Amino acid sequence: MPRRLFILLFAVLCGVPTMASAQSLRLEVKTHPDRRTPLIRLYNLFDEDRWRDALVDKSYPIRLHWRLQLWRSRAGFDTPGPVNEWDVVIRREPLLEQYRFTETVGGRRVMDTAFSSVEELRFHYERQQEVAGVAPTRDGEWYYAIRLEVTTLTFEDFDRLERLPGGAAPASGIGAQIARLLVTLSLPSAKLTQESPVFRVRRRN
Repeated sequence: MPRRLFILLFAVLCGVPTMASAQSLRLEVKTHPDRRTPLIRLYNLFDEDRWRDALVDKSYPIRLHWRLQLWRSRAGFDTPGPVNEWDVVIRREPLLEQYRFTETVGGRRVMDTAFSSVEELRFHYERQQEVAGVAPTRDGEWYYAIRLEVTTLTFEDFDRLERLPGGAAPASGIGAQIARLLVTLSLPSAKLTQESPVFRVRRRN
């Protein structure tokens, strides 16, 4: 292994300190007072330098994987309910001078929208979102638990970008593999979890 690659790999794996952003990612989960559906919101994604640099300056796609689960609150133990998962990919298209927001559920594309600026994209995405069709129908005390994984440029993304039409095939060998690993490890990622307050459902007589 080349000495320079070894030093870089060691530095990344040991966790090189990074500058903290003025505001950190924050996840909020509430419950609609009437429909009992979850209301979710992600704050500060574009206020953090690491995400803005990855998306705006380097044109790396940002992937957000959402996992929402309904739980029944009971004395002594909580009972897990249905799980809903979906993905959002936010990317910059430099040649078109636009940003694209793509949402998929179960591999099926449900939204694909373009924006002319990162601020328009931010206004669209950092608004409160209501997730329909997941509210409990039985009596009891319930709450929602949500997990969000934010990643930038997976191995698959990296290989896809290297195989652009007219480009050479990705380099092979341990040096190239380590280089790809270093790129992936150096890009920002985050995991957030949050729970809604417990709410009660009572059927009307």
